[in-house]
Parts: sequence; structure tokens; C-alpha cells
Amino acid sequence: MILRKKSILKYAILFFLIGSIAQFAFHFQSHNTEYRIAIFVAGSFLILGSVFLYFIEVLESDKVLTFYKSIYFWISAVILIWFLITTPLIFYDIYFSTADWNFILLKWQIYLFANMFMYLSFSFALLWCKPQND
Repeated sequence: MILRKKSILKYAILFFLIGSIAQFAFHFQSHNTEYRIAIFVAGSFLILGSVFLYFIEVLESDKVLTFYKSIYFWISAVILIWFLITTPLIFYDIYFSTADWNFILLKWQIYLFANMFMYLSFSFALLWCKPQND
């Protein structure tokens, strides 16, 4: 079962890389943000899929009894929360202009607090979790 999930992830990464290279190759001269949005959203889904596969692996094993001590769990959980906060902002990039300073300030504040949350959580996880030697 684990090998099946790893092969799904490998094919998804390969598909993402081929799609991203094709996107850059066909739209090389265009600096339009809609092409970057597609790549960012696809990459976000790839990372979220990886996190969900990790969570499913933890739930199916005995690691579920001590998941809170694992640094991999904390990093996965924080990345999941960070992507859930920041990914919707990409869809509103069309409003990112000097005509709407309220949106620029709001986007800046959301990214600032999301990044502060992520890096403080990573620091906490590095200090609190015991090293795992496999």
C-alpha cells in the first residue's frame, strides 16, 4: 500500500514537472500572472497531496499513538495550514494594483502573519521534538 502511494506521488511530481516546463516553454515571452497562477496552484495541490498521503500513512500505522512527538507531523501540519491560508490569495492577484492599497496592505499582512506562524511553529517543533533515527 505504501509503495502504491509513493508511485502515485512520483507520477504526480513527474506530471507537474512536465506541465510546468511546457507552460514556461509555450508562454516564455508572456509575463502574464495567469500562467504562474496555474503552476502555483498545481504545486500547492502536489504539496497538499503529499501532506495528506503522509497523514493517511500515520493513521494506518502505529505512529498514530505518538504522532505529537514527530517533527514530520508538525512540519506537515504547519505546511497544510500555511497553504490553506495563502493559496486563496493567488486568485485575487488581479486586484493587486496601486489603485487598491487596502488589498495590498491586507495581502501583505496575511503573508506576514502566515509566515511568522509557519516559522515560529517550525522553531517550536525543532526545539520540542526528539530526533528520530531510522
